Amino acid sequence: MQAFESSSDLIGQPERLQERMAAEGHLFLRRAVDPDLVLDVRARILTALGDLGWLAPGSDPEAAAPGPARREGDDGWWDGYTAIQSLERFHQLAHDGAIVEAVGEVLGEEVLVHPRKIARVTYPGARWPTPPHQDFPLIQGATDTVTAWLPLGDASIKMGGLRLLAGSHAAGLRQAVPMQGVGGVGVQVDDEDPRWRTIDYHAGDVLLFLSTTVHWAPPNNGDRLRLSVDYRYQPASEPIVEGSLLPHYAGSIPGYDVLSRGWSTRRWIEYPAAVRVVPMQDPFNASTPSGSRFGTGGR
Repeated sequence: MQAFESSSDLIGQPERLQERMAAEGHLFLRRAVDPDLVLDVRARILTALGDLGWLAPGSDPEAAAPGPARREGDDGWWDGYTAIQSLERFHQLAHDGAIVEAVGEVLGEEVLVHPRKIARVTYPGARWPTPPHQDFPLIQGATDTVTAWLPLGDASIKMGGLRLLAGSHAAGLRQAVPMQGVGGVGVQVDDEDPRWRTIDYHAGDVLLFLSTTVHWAPPNNGDRLRLSVDYRYQPASEPIVEGSLLPHYAGSIPGYDVLSRGWSTRRWIEYPAAVRVVPMQDPFNASTPSGSRFGTGGR
């Protein structure tokens, strides 16, 4: 499997960034964000999880040594996930200037940062990894929504850092099918396709990709928790579904009125009053709007 080619040298050159995104469906930016900011969010999350018994008893939270395994969405998940979603720095990181400016150069217009932010906590040996999928059926709204995937700390290939199928966006939206794992929605892929890419990630790395680019997170075969985040960005002029304006897993965790208590500001979860909200389609029968900047075909 080939490693990502870094696009960090193209920052400040919007046309070249747009050309590479159109060709590959992704951009890998090595250490685009200050690693200290990323590691600060990591430390806050691990401290919160340690207080709730998610880590090995008596261990240093920084070691991310796993306690009894928890699986996303199970009954024992929500206390820890609420604690993460209550951290202002977790939401603030999505607004980091390096990310927003890079996405702005790619999209060529004002960027809307989605209020919904996603954190992943993957235990070693987890039986249900995130299956190969495209984001669009799950998020919808603007076709040219860009996901920024950041590892919170180093994440080796052994630990199951994100893998991506380069150029897969060009075929448009594939038929989504039910699959076991996080999200419950996937697409059929060839595991041996030579276009699969990954890398040993480091704190501060950012992987940007389109909502129709196929990607997945393999099992964590390391010995510590794998922490990562998904932040999403779209052209401010384009539509969004209501779910992207709410907390991740809204209904299973409190709303922003509770999550944001004690924050210095709520700007990390706010959005323009004029934003155009559209209905959510059935993920298994969704269709993308026309007019992608990056040659993505519709369905």
